[in-house]
Amino acid sequence: MELVECRAAYRELVISWFGNLASGQRLGDIDEALRTAGLRRSRFTMEQRERIGDIELMNSVKGDST
Repeated sequence: MELVECRAAYRELVISWFGNLASGQRLGDIDEALRTAGLRRSRFTMEQRERIGDIELMNSVKGDST
């Protein structure tokens, strides 16, 4: 049996992955990470894009404090 994720579920997993990477200070450029995951920012919902923006802010603040 093959597990197939719907695109919306995949995007949610990617956002979660970004959050985990950012909290561990291992997230570089989010746009590059999106390309690697085969996604475009414009394909996320407005709410998801806001969450990605929050993760970017968290990532930049942590990066500035080291």
